[in-house]
Formats: sequence, C-alpha cells, structure tokens
Amino acid sequence: MVLFLLMLLLFIALMLLFVSAGPLIFLIIFPAVFLILVLLLPRRFMAANIMMGSMLLLITLKPVVDLFWDTYLAGFKLLHYYSLVMYLYAVFLLVLRRVRLSDFRFYHLALISGVYYTVLAVLYFAAKGNFISTMEYFLRTTYGIPFFFLMGSYLENEGRLERFLWLTVVMLVPIALMGLYFLITGSAEGFQITGAGEKFWRLKGLYHDASVFGLKMVPALVASWYLALRKYRWMNVLVLVLALLIFYTYTRALWIFLSIFFGLWAIYRRNYWIIVILLFLIFLKWDFIVERFTYAGITLESPYGFGGRVIRWRYGLEMFYSAPVFSKLFGLFVAGIVIPGGYIHNLYLQWLLDGGLIGFGINATIFAVFLLSVMRMASKGSARAFLALHYMLFLLVTGFAASYMNVPNVQVYLWSFLGMVFYSPLKLVHGSKGFEAGDSNGLWQHHHESHPHRKEG
Repeated sequence: MVLFLLMLLLFIALMLLFVSAGPLIFLIIFPAVFLILVLLLPRRFMAANIMMGSMLLLITLKPVVDLFWDTYLAGFKLLHYYSLVMYLYAVFLLVLRRVRLSDFRFYHLALISGVYYTVLAVLYFAAKGNFISTMEYFLRTTYGIPFFFLMGSYLENEGRLERFLWLTVVMLVPIALMGLYFLITGSAEGFQITGAGEKFWRLKGLYHDASVFGLKMVPALVASWYLALRKYRWMNVLVLVLALLIFYTYTRALWIFLSIFFGLWAIYRRNYWIIVILLFLIFLKWDFIVERFTYAGITLESPYGFGGRVIRWRYGLEMFYSAPVFSKLFGLFVAGIVIPGGYIHNLYLQWLLDGGLIGFGINATIFAVFLLSVMRMASKGSARAFLALHYMLFLLVTGFAASYMNVPNVQVYLWSFLGMVFYSPLKLVHGSKGFEAGDSNGLWQHHHESHPHRKEG
C-alpha cells in the first residue's frame, strides 16, 4: 500500500509539473524519474498484487472517468491526463515485471505497429508543432500496445482473468443501473433525440452520446457472458439487461453486433432457442428497425446516406487522393493535413488517413492474423479465444460506421484479451504445444507455473 501511495503521489507530482512547467520540462524529467524507479525499486515489489491491482482499477474505472469528458485542464482534457497515466503506468509495470515480449505469439506485429505510429507521431509534431494534439494522436494510435504484453501476461491465469472480468462488471453495473433508471422513468435528460419530429429517443444515460453509452455496456456484456458461461449462470440475467440497454441506444452498428453476439452464443452453446427468441423479437420490432436503418438513407449514392456519414467518407477519400505521395504512404495527419471535425466515422478509412497505405496494411494484417487465429482456437473449444473473438467482431462490425478503435478503453480491452490468448511461453521455450487441450469446460490452459526459467511477476 505504501508503494502504491508513493506511485500515486509521483504521478500527481508529474502531472502538476506538466501543467506548471510545460511539456518540454516534463519530457526531460519524466524519463529520469522513470529510470531511477526501475533501478532502485527492490525486486520483491515486482510481484506486489497492489501494483497490478492498481492497473486493473485504472482500466475498469476509465468508463466512469469518461463522464467528465468535457473537463479541460491547461488545454488537455482530463481524460487525456488519465489516459497518459494509464499508458505510462502500463509501460512502467511492463519494464518492472520484466515481461518477455518473445513469450507472445505474433508479438512482432504489435511491436511493428507501435514503432510505426510512434515515428508518425514524431512526424506529426514536426508538421504541426502542437504538443497536445501530437500526444492525443500518439495515444489514439498506439494506446493498446503495452496492454497487449502487460495484461496478456497477467491474465494467463484463469483466476486472474475472472477477477478482471468481475471488476469490469462491478465498475460498469452502476452505469448500467443509471441507464436502466432513465429507460424506466423516460427522463429526457438520459436520452439523445435524433430524427425529424424527434422520432428516435436514443438512450445515452449521462454521457454526451448514445453510442458512447453503448460502448460502456459492451465490455460489461462480454464479461458477463463469459462469467455466465463459466459457472455463474445467474449472470445470464445481467447479459439480457445489458443487451436491452444496448438495443435502446438505437445505434445500428451495435444492433448488428448484438445479433451476431447472440447468434454465436447460441451456436457455441448449442442453445438454438436463443436464435428463435432473437428472430421473434426482431419480428415484433421489424417496422421500427427498418425505419431506423433507412432513416437518412443507407445508400452510398446519396451524400446523406448512413446518417450523413457518406459525406465525410467522400471528403476523407478526396483528401487522400489529392494528398502528396508521402502523405498517401504515411498518413495525412503526419503532414499536418486535418479533416474538419477530425472523426471520420469509419475504422478502415481512419486507418488509411491516420497511417497511410503502410499503416492500413499493418492494421489490416494484425486484425486478419489475430481474427483467423482466434476463430480457429475458438472453434476448438477455447472460451478464452471466444472472449477475444466477441470483442474483435464488435470492432470489425461497428467499424463500417464508426472508429471505436480510437477510444482508449476499447483498445485496452481488445489488446488485453488478445494478449491473454496469445501468451504462450511454453511453446517458445520448451517447444511444446503452448495452450494445451482444454478441460471439460473447453478452456485452454498452459500451466505457467511449470515454467522453470520465468520469475513470477
């Protein structure tokens, strides 16, 4: 506890230094303090549960902190400070615990992505000269990389994974209850109104946008489903409540994700009655669902298609086509080109604009490799892989209409789950199969404690 308090005081002091003395002094002093801590802290603290516990709290508290999304301090959003603390603390623990990157399958892909976007952040700063926007760009593009290695190595134990998921649910249930309260009372404060004649009252809770509220419910939904699948059957009730809340956000991409989620759940558990109920509910709400999907058009021909997103997509593509070769290869933003509004509402176009053709290729390769590998492992009965698969599908499906990969806590959950699945030291060190055949519940395990060369962190 003493160490944790000292770390907390250190981060507070560094943030105050950043605000009062400016980013240059911060960049000079922080690495020095960081190295001193790594060198001086005794080895026994590396296994301290309080350090990983504080990391888990930082991750799971993030959706709660997001309620203060419009709070600024010295030009930075409060959320940016919080994200920076999470990122630096993750890197700190990664070094302190001496996590071996080579213990992860496909670790080269994660490193290539991190290095590439770090270089682009430097080019971005050279083009714009704005430290605040550069830091935001850096976090947005590289945020999940340290969590792939840190959380992946920590969650290799089933007990640790279960505690993490429980903590996720505990932190997000109050937000869910808040949404349920607004849904039952019909209070206008908790809804976002869209459509002509105030047609669609979309549940948003206290967040600024209904889709943002839906984003907070997705990790709770996936975590609750996994816990229910393992042994806590009563969690199925929470799964259904969370699905109801996500439905009432009236976010079309999340509707599609919910349909795939329950379809896969039914197939995986061979509970085909779930599909029957899902189809029945769709039938009851069919006219409204069609109206919601066709509102403002769903055609690429109309600039107002997809709720006006087609205009932004076309504008982004036109800027890409007219950009110089350097920007096409490495991304528009690193050359100082800025799209008005910034947010392009498409994950794949965002990859292209952020990282250019090279960045798009890197991201597409990472997702393709991880998706195919996770699908193959899930088909063999790995519930852990199925957990990661659900979250990957959430991003890939919703990516056609939004770029949720830019949201820090979305990246954390995705990369943490992927790291957990692909952490296999035995395969590399001993030449074994890594994740051994599953137990009766279909969970693959690899007995990390039998690793003779690894000091527990």
